[in-house]
Amino acid sequence: MNSHLEPLLPLVRSLRAAGDEVLVATTEQLAPKVSATGARVETVLQDPTSPFQAGSTGRPPLGSLLADKMAALLDTSELLTRTKEIAALAESFGADLVIRDDSEYAGYLAAELLRLPVVCLAGAMSNTYNHDDLTTVFNLFRTELGLPALTDPSGLYPGALLDYMPESVAFSAAPAPRTVRFRQPRRNEAGARLPEVAATGERPLVYAAIGTGWRTWRDLGVPGGDDPYRAMTDLLAALSEVECTALVSSGGMDTEGMPRGPHVEVHDHLPQQLLLEAAQLFCSHGGYNGIREAIRAGVPMLVRPSTLDQPANAAAITRLGLGSTVSGLDAGQLAERIVGSLADAELAWRSRAARAGMLALPGVDAAPEVLRTVRRDARD
Repeated sequence: MNSHLEPLLPLVRSLRAAGDEVLVATTEQLAPKVSATGARVETVLQDPTSPFQAGSTGRPPLGSLLADKMAALLDTSELLTRTKEIAALAESFGADLVIRDDSEYAGYLAAELLRLPVVCLAGAMSNTYNHDDLTTVFNLFRTELGLPALTDPSGLYPGALLDYMPESVAFSAAPAPRTVRFRQPRRNEAGARLPEVAATGERPLVYAAIGTGWRTWRDLGVPGGDDPYRAMTDLLAALSEVECTALVSSGGMDTEGMPRGPHVEVHDHLPQQLLLEAAQLFCSHGGYNGIREAIRAGVPMLVRPSTLDQPANAAAITRLGLGSTVSGLDAGQLAERIVGSLADAELAWRSRAARAGMLALPGVDAAPEVLRTVRRDARD
């Protein structure tokens, strides 16, 4: 998924700029974006948005529903085959470090086969999933690959966890022995500019976005979660009641027929980073990328999560005092929450404090030297 690629690309660019050779295993869909960095690309991974069903694999129960579903899903996605393909690629390339998205486990197992350190990018799996269950699941596959079973969940992170979040507002529950932190990188928005309606300063600016995950909800029938069409309808109705300038990124959703006041503009896509730098409030579905960008910009958040890691992310935002969850609110109640959040000076202060913590972190340009330290420590 594109959202999973976004945190990786700044690292790839930084490593390339430092003179490192980089090989990226990805999907055909994402290959063009990776190729633009100058890295070598091999399309050996399955597109995670491709429809497939994780049915029964004949394995005995593992003790929890999550573990059973996870094992079935990984069997269906041919994890062992992908692992061996990536291990062969990494070995022929001469890799001495593996960097992986936290939901991509073939890279983790391949690195274990080759005894290479692994840097895992923090995300949905590392932030929210039960690591005892994950350990149980991956011990199955480790055994089938001839690797020793893990005795502790920290073995899922042999090397380091990499997070673009300051420790003061960290979401991750991963039991990683080592975490390296960098400032949330700026998104590449070449040629972007702030829409003129957002530059007048006559009213508070509210930026809203629901990402593109709604397509997965629509196309694959993801079970559970909030209906994104209902969420968009309520959001537009609420914003129409508030004295503000509202810019909404629909991610391509058809909003024809949904309520919309004259001060509410809906676009398929908007330059999110620029808008967050100017906005007084961010209404979000709770994706981790957008949350990090909002914290870097110092913008309070209202989150209506749908599924996957989003409810846990929304709960973390509320716990940290950086906004609140608005699930279950009708349009009128949501409008009241928007008005209250815009007027909340303490909320704005906490968001600016989180921004200061983010800006105090080193930039991703420092990552190559830090990753060399991870490699050296693994050899010692």
